[in-house]
Amino acid sequence: MPILRSTLMFLLLLIALLAGTVVQAMPIRVDAARATDVQQEEGRQFAFDELPWQCQLGVRSANLSDRIAIADRVVLVPDLATWLDEISRWKPGLHWPVLIEDDRYTPLFVRRFKPARLIRRPSIGTDLPTDAVALERAVRDAAVMAWGGDPSSDTLESIYESLPWWTPPGIVATSFTDPAWPAALALTIGHGQLLRTLDGSFGNVNDSLDEAGLARLQTRVGEMFSESGYPWGGSGDALDALTICRVMPVRTTAPLSKTLRPNVPAAPQVGSRDPRSITDLLCRDEDGVRWGMTGWIWGKSTRSIYMAMCSLFIERESVLMVSAYEDSGNWGEYSITAAAEILREAEYEIIGVQSMGNASVEAWRRLVMNGPNADVLILNTSGSTTRMNLSGETVGTTRDIPALNRPLALHMIHSYSLNAPGSNSTIGGKWLDRGVYAYVGSCDEPYLNAFTPPSVLARRIANYTPFLVASRVDTGPMALPWRIVTIGDPLMLAESPPRRERRRVRVPLEEPPGSIDIRRRTLTRLSSVIGNDEEVVDPETLHDLHLLGQDELAMKLWEQLVERDGGKHYTPELARAVLPVLHARREATAYLAAYRAAGEPAGDCREMLWSLWTPRFPGLRSPSDLALFERALRTNQMGDDLEVLLPAAERILGASQRNAVIARAMDRATIPYDRDRLKALLK
Repeated sequence: MPILRSTLMFLLLLIALLAGTVVQAMPIRVDAARATDVQQEEGRQFAFDELPWQCQLGVRSANLSDRIAIADRVVLVPDLATWLDEISRWKPGLHWPVLIEDDRYTPLFVRRFKPARLIRRPSIGTDLPTDAVALERAVRDAAVMAWGGDPSSDTLESIYESLPWWTPPGIVATSFTDPAWPAALALTIGHGQLLRTLDGSFGNVNDSLDEAGLARLQTRVGEMFSESGYPWGGSGDALDALTICRVMPVRTTAPLSKTLRPNVPAAPQVGSRDPRSITDLLCRDEDGVRWGMTGWIWGKSTRSIYMAMCSLFIERESVLMVSAYEDSGNWGEYSITAAAEILREAEYEIIGVQSMGNASVEAWRRLVMNGPNADVLILNTSGSTTRMNLSGETVGTTRDIPALNRPLALHMIHSYSLNAPGSNSTIGGKWLDRGVYAYVGSCDEPYLNAFTPPSVLARRIANYTPFLVASRVDTGPMALPWRIVTIGDPLMLAESPPRRERRRVRVPLEEPPGSIDIRRRTLTRLSSVIGNDEEVVDPETLHDLHLLGQDELAMKLWEQLVERDGGKHYTPELARAVLPVLHARREATAYLAAYRAAGEPAGDCREMLWSLWTPRFPGLRSPSDLALFERALRTNQMGDDLEVLLPAAERILGASQRNAVIARAMDRATIPYDRDRLKALLK
């Protein structure tokens, strides 16, 4: 083998693969007394009853999670029926992540979670009920079994009532005709909540809910809480959270009385029908006072399950902070420097603090070329639905939202990022499409003081206030119903890492027939490849090595394939399988070669291509590479892509060819939006 003259390196890497990556955590048992560990600025400890209701909610969430060990495994399933069957195997005190396997969200989750065992389970071979009533019954049965009950005699409510140590913290609402119902089930079980149906048509995600629709929604929400039998409607009651897992509009233009409008001096007066965020409007009393927090998950089952599993199982230990704001005047209050110090003291890993001079669009592109290397991103920009104003008067667009390499929670101070979250041609829609699972942003112009300053956010999340809850202003005019959208699980914590030691355990669990241990199967397959010039690695093994976090071993195998036998084993399928590995390692030149060999695939492969290469376009010199990028312009952002590529085109082909390049792109454009944006580039 030209690359490896011996198998020693392979053997060392195989040892690492065999061992896996095991996360060890000391068992902990904590009850409500944990609240005395919550501290504020002055360092004084507080009893539970002294805490703000927002912090009490987080402590309650933490106390339940401390009672639930995590089996150190991830189970991948092919369909919803099998997913539901696997969830019903959860036990009181023992949960594990279960995902419907796909090529986008599964690698993000698995590589961050790093399970000791990765199981691929076959389909159970039956379909879910097509009738919503029968499906709801099956879902509720699964929840009862996961909490140790008998569906023939128990309900979730009766189980909760039998536990003197537990009171549900909130309600999860879904429609069993909506694809996001699995997220509702997972969050119901994982947080010990009540599960309720929320049927009816309210509109699409990017729509605005009218007055009649808002009245129906508010009435149904009120009924859910009123019929629960638990105290609600005041801060610090039993039920302080609402999670909506279904499609609905992001905003409403229903009229609100003057007393519910956050008018502030020196700002335009808010009109009766000005847009407000639905998630910000719910869980308030008649005077607009917030008594609870609303989170929102929607989308295809694969993504909604991923969002729920990230909330329940991913640790939020590292933070990247980027701000394009001045450090003076009103902007100075939103400085990330003070927030970074608070988080450092709380023992978060600070990946970077990029502000002013190092927050230009060029610096941003280099920083996130394969996604932010952090669990949480705190991002301060300004702009519009599709544009981000960064430092040095530079501007980023939707094209600059990268392909991710790990799950991400995002707090984004920006005027319109979530104006149309159902469209991946917008900033917020693109972040969500890429793998953001918790998101605080705005659906319209909110004004700066509608956002919680990063230093306040940092102090709150470090002290058990859930991530979405910590993001909201709770005093002054901006505490009234406004435009901040909270996407994700409202009970999700991002507390100080030393306070968050989830127990991972290795326990013997009987696997259903046909289940595959991916690590062991990968080892078996590799044993026939290493040292054998007649055998080559197959695409599935390269894919699974990436899932297992074994990128170095996958890379060695790939290099061997490329250089041996004149590349005759270098197939498009193998090239496509290695693309995520090359993206994770920022191997831009190798990625371009493999992308070409893979047949220039669209979708996620194209997204990774642009993430890696956009910051490298100043060095682009090859006409054939330029032609490849012309062919790879992305639908819904062809104009943005070509705008950043044009300087290279003029350098390689000559300035006189600028309009010819644009004309070629216009010929390939299939939607009016792209044609209009491309036309605007003509000179």
